Amino acid sequence: MHYAIIEHGKVQNVAVADSPIATNWVELPEGVWIGWGYDGSAFTPPVVQPVTPAPRSWNKEDYLKKFTQTERIAIRSAAKVNAVVEDYIELLNAATYINPDDPVTVAGVQALEAAGLLAVGRATEILA
Repeated sequence: MHYAIIEHGKVQNVAVADSPIATNWVELPEGVWIGWGYDGSAFTPPVVQPVTPAPRSWNKEDYLKKFTQTERIAIRSAAKVNAVVEDYIELLNAATYINPDDPVTVAGVQALEAAGLLAVGRATEILA
């Protein structure tokens, strides 16, 4: 027979034996495995915590390579006369990694497109 070895209200291990050899050995029902809870009369499946994906990020070089050379040059030129573009470049320069889901990043790239420094639709491509 298969037995669940219960410790602290959980199945800590599973054993095969002719009979239980300790008081914490309980006959193992089909489908129950290590990690299940046991309250003295019933088994309960473990609570699986959803995995939160790590935020997407790019190092600065990889991010800048998403822009064409022509776009990068136009953006640097525009920063000399456009305070919004200059501010975005300053934030970019201060960053180590760029998170494309960060509202500041999204707004900055959309502002570059709105200023005509990127073709229509390029902001979406860059942030993908």
